[in-house]
Amino acid sequence: MKYLVWKQGSPYNNWVISFAESHHDLRQGYAENLPNWFTTRKDALNFIRENFRIRYKIPTNGFLGYRLKNKPADTYIYRRGGHSYGSPQMVKFNWSQNYTYLGV
Repeated sequence: MKYLVWKQGSPYNNWVISFAESHHDLRQGYAENLPNWFTTRKDALNFIRENFRIRYKIPTNGFLGYRLKNKPADTYIYRRGGHSYGSPQMVKFNWSQNYTYLGV
């Protein structure tokens, strides 16, 4: 499952989380919105981090073979272009480099 965090325009000015099965569905607008609305992008990202996780296997060299670990789900952020020539785009959110921003 892939998640997209985007800002709804005026008069609402809140952050919405959309989810879809694939990255292509998010790009084409075939995603469904969660019923939760957030006042900041940070709140929306922390909601995803706390409630939606992926379990994956890490191989070990020992007798057990592997161990299970959790990581946050694949998340994208909708970003507007910074200049008049900039185009809006979906950027993958890098969880490992943004824990300080999220207050973890």
